[in-house]
Amino acid sequence: MKIKRILFLSFFLAVMTVAGLLPGQVAHAAESIITRVDLTYDEKKIELNTAWTEMDVNYRVHDYTDETTQGCNLWSVLLLYYNETAKGPYGIGDGTDNINDERKYLIDYYLKLDNKEGNYDWSDEIKSLTSLYPMATAESCPGFQVYVNGVKRTDFYIHYSDSGVDIYVPLEPASTTPIVTGIDIAGNDVSVEVGGTHTFSASVTGSVTDKSVNWSVEGANSTATSITSAGILIVGNDETAETITVKATSAADSTKTATKNVTILEQLPTIDKVTVTPNEDVKVDQKGKQQFKVSVEGTQVDKSVTWSINYQHSADTNISQEGLLTRRS
Repeated sequence: MKIKRILFLSFFLAVMTVAGLLPGQVAHAAESIITRVDLTYDEKKIELNTAWTEMDVNYRVHDYTDETTQGCNLWSVLLLYYNETAKGPYGIGDGTDNINDERKYLIDYYLKLDNKEGNYDWSDEIKSLTSLYPMATAESCPGFQVYVNGVKRTDFYIHYSDSGVDIYVPLEPASTTPIVTGIDIAGNDVSVEVGGTHTFSASVTGSVTDKSVNWSVEGANSTATSITSAGILIVGNDETAETITVKATSAADSTKTATKNVTILEQLPTIDKVTVTPNEDVKVDQKGKQQFKVSVEGTQVDKSVTWSINYQHSADTNISQEGLLTRRS
């Protein structure tokens, strides 16, 4: 037994010596160098067009980009442009300027290491690329690959700092094709009575010349419920839907629409006409009387009236709720 234990201990020490460790030391996983990053962006949704402001596009760059690289995380993403004189990235300021078709726009992917599931690091080649003006190009790091939407890119720029790596991916040149950027129906949702009308108006933004809209109604149960080309909604007398939707569609781009909800109210009773007889001027002598009658026309069931006198000079002159005028003095 002693011989076996001595042999086993000798074998254990030999293995540890080969590994470069002695008992009590911990073996760490080998460092993994990141040699490829995979980035994405949705070109259609970002829509680099001169009708948009730079901030409009910057917001969509933020919403429609991502990375799927093991060992690092996407910490921020921005729209920048390449300054030809400085040979480096420039910010868009407050972003109120429209997209300029003469600028070379970049998406700046800022990546930081993520060692939660491994021991990752950038290569010495990447760490040497600290110049921002001029920026390093893909030719400066042949051992590093950048894929965007699954396609290898060789036109990217790169910059390393102690906190992370910026990878600048050029976008396609901005389009100058006229587009609709938005459509809006004025006002809030409305309520309209059965048999009633309401006028809507819409505005179209963008670089298109034709800023007209086509109106339509959805959800109506009555064929009499419609909307005119001028935006006048007509609710049919037999409409039974509780809510309908009015839609404005850009005539220049049918994919751009806006809607308003319309609550349908039951038709309220109406009083169309009130006639008092006699309807001409009358003279009532002292201590005299005059009977007035009234006719109420309309759908209102309650056709009762309240009688009153204006401009009388005596408190002894009054009128009953049956319409009898009495002058006592």
